[in-house]
Amino acid sequence: PPPPPPPPPPPEGTSAPEATDPGVLESLAAMVAEEDIGGGEEETPTTSSRPGGASRTPKFNEKDGLPDPDERGSVRAVMTEPPFSLKDEERVIRAINAMEKEGYRYIGVERNGKLLRMVTQSDLRQIMGPFYGTKAMSARDKAICTIPLGKINESQRLVQISVAGTINQAADLIGEYGLRALPVISSKGVLRGFVTVHGILAYFRQKRAGGPKAADT
Repeated sequence: PPPPPPPPPPPEGTSAPEATDPGVLESLAAMVAEEDIGGGEEETPTTSSRPGGASRTPKFNEKDGLPDPDERGSVRAVMTEPPFSLKDEERVIRAINAMEKEGYRYIGVERNGKLLRMVTQSDLRQIMGPFYGTKAMSARDKAICTIPLGKINESQRLVQISVAGTINQAADLIGEYGLRALPVISSKGVLRGFVTVHGILAYFRQKRAGGPKAADT
């Protein structure tokens, strides 16, 4: 017999279901362990985009019109990476400098103010080669540095989440697609920050232990 249809989404104004599936947390923990022990690199999201809007009506801050970061379950509570982005016509060397000199690990690439895709440290290492930075720049290195960021990861279709989304939705997306970082966007497509696998795992570990963030959801 055919499998039963999936349950309908919760009605507007209700909370999203709790992400208590042990498999999700185990998957996140395994990803972090692989990176910490094996030196794994960030994975670039290459799957198709999927809606990440909240299944309930969030409380909005009157000052900036965005969901209150202290709201229970708001994805903004786990946005540990700042919303740094560059225009798609800017060159690869600008992204390299932002990561090496300014400390950014994830960079949004925008066009007309909207997030187009993202670039990670792993992306740049793959583009420049394993010996970049250990010797004088070659003619190849110099040529790559002049490539517009819009030409990098052109086949990438972002997995992203709305700023009005929930922590549980972010955890599900990161676990399902094996992401190192999940971009958070506004209703107009503007990058607001990144949620990382480390941040999500730390949040749920604290919650399980009854730590200070346990009351947030």
